[in-house]
Amino acid sequence: MLLAHIPIGGTMINVTNVAADHLKSISDGDPDGKVCRLGVRGGGCAGFSYDWGLIAESDMNEDDETISLYNGSKLIVDGASLMFLIGTTVDLQRNVFGTILEIVNPAAQSSCGCGESINFDMEKVEKNMEVPRLT
Repeated sequence: MLLAHIPIGGTMINVTNVAADHLKSISDGDPDGKVCRLGVRGGGCAGFSYDWGLIAESDMNEDDETISLYNGSKLIVDGASLMFLIGTTVDLQRNVFGTILEIVNPAAQSSCGCGESINFDMEKVEKNMEVPRLT
């Protein structure tokens, strides 16, 4: 079940219930009260990789977006990465090998075998650049 949505010009970033609970547990465990942040950075075998981190809300950039989750926690989305992430769903996957925040991204064209890096369909990313921002 999808829980949190940030609408951006008719599209959205989705966070499932279990992913939201996992993000909350990470933020709650941070002694400085930082929240989870998702972005995209250059690098990796396929050209890009998702960049997870913790950030104090006071350190957010002006163009960052905040997704308020049902459980009171938040996910910050790097504003410069937003064009790569529109339409994405964040879900939590658990298996015998561990737990991972899985990102299902319609703009992703391919990923490498290690699962850590991705390549984007740049035509889709460029179309996402045309989507109006809420802020």
